[in-house]
Amino acid sequence: MSSPERGTPEGALIRVARRARGLSAKEAAASVPIRLGETRWYHIEAGYEGKGKPVVAPPDTLAHMAKRVGVSPERLAEVGRSDAAEILREILRQEAETQEASAVPAEFRIGGTQMLDVARRLPREVLRQVLDETEAQERAEAPLANRQYDDDGLQKLWEIVELSEMERRMAINAIQAWRQTRDNMGESRQNHTG
Repeated sequence: MSSPERGTPEGALIRVARRARGLSAKEAAASVPIRLGETRWYHIEAGYEGKGKPVVAPPDTLAHMAKRVGVSPERLAEVGRSDAAEILREILRQEAETQEASAVPAEFRIGGTQMLDVARRLPREVLRQVLDETEAQERAEAPLANRQYDDDGLQKLWEIVELSEMERRMAINAIQAWRQTRDNMGESRQNHTG
């Protein structure tokens, strides 16, 4: 499988990608989120340690190494490491979710849940209603600066000056639509049990 002369295909792939990025093994090893030393990085690239003892990277280690040097899951699979490719896909998926979540302004984070997450859970027709009402309010002649809400929570939300008018409208409409859906579901349950 590996020898001092040939190494492993995945080791060769990692080495070429690392060099293409202009990284030393020490820099690359220091910048992965797992514990991995420079010497171990070299051994994995070479496919052996000491006097030719074969070294095969565990799938999670190889996945983190590949991510660091820009190797795709597909390329890992091409060199016979589908196990590491699967882990790398998951790492990339989780990273994309984290980036998507952090792209949401803090004002849209409510009690640890983000408005977008709430919106995704709303039925499509409710979400359409929220967007339609928001657009209608935007086109309205009267400025909303004087608008008062009977509900203290909605009024406080309206008074958040860090949010744009559109953001405030969307948040209020989403809350009102969610409440209406919740109330309708409660009435529906009562009708079925009564």
